[in-house]
Amino acid sequence: MSTIIIFSVFAIINFIAFILMALDKFYAVKGKWRISEAALVTVSFVGGSLGTLLGMIVCKHKINKVKFRYGVPVIVFLQLGGCMWLAYKNILNLSIQLIR
Repeated sequence: MSTIIIFSVFAIINFIAFILMALDKFYAVKGKWRISEAALVTVSFVGGSLGTLLGMIVCKHKINKVKFRYGVPVIVFLQLGGCMWLAYKNILNLSIQLIR
C-alpha cells in the first residue's frame, strides 16, 4: 500500500476523531445525547490519537478524565513509535519526494 494512501487514511481518521470530540463537547454543554467514552477511545486507538488529543486541547474536553489525560498521549507515542519503527525497517517510506 502506498505511503500517501496510508497517511491519507490516518488524516481522515484523525479528522473524524477531532470532530467526535468537538461534537461530544457540544452535546455535553447542551445536555443532549453523548458519544460514549469507549467510542472515543476506540477511534483514538485505531489511528485517531492526534485528532483526539487536539480535540481535547482545543475543546477543553475530557482533560480531567484519567483515561484520556494519560491514555491518549500514550497512544500517540505508541503510534508515532510504530511509524518510526516501520520507517526504520524500510516498511514505511517517509521520504519526501519533490515534484519538479
